[in-house]
Amino acid sequence: MEQHRLFRKAALDKLASPERLDTLMQVTSPLGWVALWTIGGVLIAVLIWSIFATIPERVDGYGMLIGGGSLREIRAPGDGSLVQLETRVGETVEPGQVVGEVAGQGTDELISEAQVRHDEAVAERDAALVDDTQQISQARANIANYEADIKRVRGQLAALEEDLKSKRALLTKGLVTKSRVQQLEQQALSLNGSLTALRTQINGQRSVLVSIEQRRRSRDTSVVLAEEGLEQTLSTAASRTRLISRVAGRVIEVNKRVGDRVRNGEVVAIIEPSSSSFEPIVYVSANSGKRINLGMEAEVSPTNVKREEYGFLRASVSHVGAYPVSPEMILATTANQTLAQQLSAEGATFEVRADLVENRKTPSGFTWSSSEGPPFRIVGGTPVTVSVIVDRRAPITYVLPLIRSTLGAS
Repeated sequence: MEQHRLFRKAALDKLASPERLDTLMQVTSPLGWVALWTIGGVLIAVLIWSIFATIPERVDGYGMLIGGGSLREIRAPGDGSLVQLETRVGETVEPGQVVGEVAGQGTDELISEAQVRHDEAVAERDAALVDDTQQISQARANIANYEADIKRVRGQLAALEEDLKSKRALLTKGLVTKSRVQQLEQQALSLNGSLTALRTQINGQRSVLVSIEQRRRSRDTSVVLAEEGLEQTLSTAASRTRLISRVAGRVIEVNKRVGDRVRNGEVVAIIEPSSSSFEPIVYVSANSGKRINLGMEAEVSPTNVKREEYGFLRASVSHVGAYPVSPEMILATTANQTLAQQLSAEGATFEVRADLVENRKTPSGFTWSSSEGPPFRIVGGTPVTVSVIVDRRAPITYVLPLIRSTLGAS
């Protein structure tokens, strides 16, 4: 009883009364509902984006912007010193234009040896010509004498045969002796022997003429060969001293200076052939190259242009190599030894070419991802990186495999 007196009866009655049971209790505030709807909207937006949006998947490559298909090299035609160089970076050259000169080693000695061989051949021919002329005259005179002797002997033999014929007729009648007939027959045999000997002498003299003619032809041939050898040596020496451009174009690189030593085949300058258009030639790994197809979109970024400021060149793939290229092929195309070695060190590479989208309204002449691109023209020989868009996938496709693996594990 004493404990119940500690509380007032009115207070206890109020607590036991059910008069506030129908009063609403505030669980959340309006601001909480706003946050909840916001989060739900964001999640729905992310879900829609992940289903209908696309993320490009790229394959990257490195190469060079080239005009005219590939760069051309001017190489030293021989060992020696570069004594003249008449071109600089940025200048244009024409086919057949001499752009420099190399002083070769041993060129004078080669010319001197060829000249000596030529002079000796001419001297031998001229010296033998007098003796040959005398021998020919003597042989022809001998032939004429022998032919005259044959004519004389034939006359004697004809008369003797007539006499022998009559003597044989008389022998049958007993008017001449047999010994006389035998004597005439012996004379006829002797004359026939003389004719045979004379014919042999004539054939011998004719053989002498043939031999002389053969020797003359041989010496004439030696002179002709010596002349050709001298001309070839002079021509080779001339070509070994001149640096000649084989194409029309613009000089984009000069690797040597006047006074430098050069070796046969060493690159002195690189020419970009004249062309109305450029194309990026890039190299990608073997695995990446198999994913690239003709017509795919490509993003070309010259290394001398800030991508974050001017964007990239728009292009489309125009060629994909069917087989990996060798370091020699890369070098032949780019004329860049460092690039060829760098790409080859990374394993098998495929060559990919792209067509740039032209736009005459921009300073560079091509379409950029930004409005106009850089305020200058892009020139051949510029290194470029290229990103080829090989696929576009919805973002949710990147998450689904993770979800499947998680659910499968659970």
